[in-house]
Amino acid sequence: MSSLNFIGGEKGGVGKSVAARVLAQYFIDRKKPFTGFDTDRSHRQTKCKFLVCH
Repeated sequence: MSSLNFIGGEKGGVGKSVAARVLAQYFIDRKKPFTGFDTDRSHRQTKCKFLVCH
């Protein structure tokens, strides 16, 4: 079963980065393939290891 998850919003300090990292780690721990995109132009948070995991 596929899913599409969006974590976003304009307000800072509400845990968007933490939620995204926890979701990425969930997929990594279960060895599930995923692709992540960081679309924040001013404060990129993702690291290469979180972008694609197979």
